[in-house]
Amino acid sequence: NVILTILEDQLDKIWFGGHGGGVSRYNGKSFTNFTKDQGLVHTSIRHILLDKRGNIWFGTTKGVSRYDGNRVEAIERGDKVPLQEQKDLKKINGKFVKTFSNFTTDNGLSDNLIRCIAEDRKENIWFGTNSGGLSRYDGNRVDAIENGEIMSIQDTQDLKKVNGKFVKTFTNFKTDQGLP
Repeated sequence: NVILTILEDQLDKIWFGGHGGGVSRYNGKSFTNFTKDQGLVHTSIRHILLDKRGNIWFGTTKGVSRYDGNRVEAIERGDKVPLQEQKDLKKINGKFVKTFSNFTTDNGLSDNLIRCIAEDRKENIWFGTNSGGLSRYDGNRVDAIENGEIMSIQDTQDLKKVNGKFVKTFTNFKTDQGLP
């Protein structure tokens, strides 16, 4: 398997992404593999990012997957995870479950082939694409507001509202917006 990207998370696990094999997580003793069967949008992984909230983002050749399992594992271990960072996690029968959320051009990405991912200080997630320029996802900030976190007016001015409520969106930047 060709490995294209590697990440160490806050739980000291190593994540490997490659061409067609999905994602492998190494805990120091064994590997756990994640593919489309576990929820990934695609198995060709180009980039991995750990965001400030503990989510892991996987840029693939067919879109983006966000994994919230590290936050769930921290809660299960008894780590102190602020309540506001637990509100967007999925529960079944009152118990947190690990999930993948997938994003593609159908959700607003400018292109599905993701080359790189970064997070800015406002917790926007930026995606460099193959032929669609840049996409900026503001969903982490919307989650924070919905979870009761206080943000300055400057940090919320560019968020989209529908019927007075913030909505998660992608903003795309191409040559029309100044990219070379």
